[in-house]
Amino acid sequence: MKRKNKSAVPEVFIYHSHTTEAYKPGPADNFDENKNVCAVGDIIASELNNYGVNVIHDKTVHNAKAYTKSYERSGKTVDKYLKDYKDFKLVIDLHRDGATNKNAVTTKINGENVAKFMFVMAKKNPHFNKNMEVVKELKEISNKLYPGLCKDK
Repeated sequence: MKRKNKSAVPEVFIYHSHTTEAYKPGPADNFDENKNVCAVGDIIASELNNYGVNVIHDKTVHNAKAYTKSYERSGKTVDKYLKDYKDFKLVIDLHRDGATNKNAVTTKINGENVAKFMFVMAKKNPHFNKNMEVVKELKEISNKLYPGLCKDK
């Protein structure tokens, strides 16, 4: 499944509207990129790169001054990259789920507890229908390979 030639053009863009979302046992927010959602973004970017997919992972902190303005600020970051690169095959705003019931957001794969993932789509996005087609394909692949890993809601 590995590509022989890695694309010279970035195909996937990963960013974080809530960049400092962190993991226990630490605080809910942390500026240390090894302890917040950026660490997960690094792993995803690395894995995709290993398969020959060119990834940009932006770690701009969008939620530091006013959490309620995070999406507005991250939108400007996305716009900047779209202006520079024109298009991506996939744009990911990666978050961590802060649910208190860990059973609702984890599943066992190969005997190990892992975090589930889900897609959150904006219906007001002019590309919503096309994006939903891609999400449907990705969910089907996930459900075939790892049943229960993709969370519906």
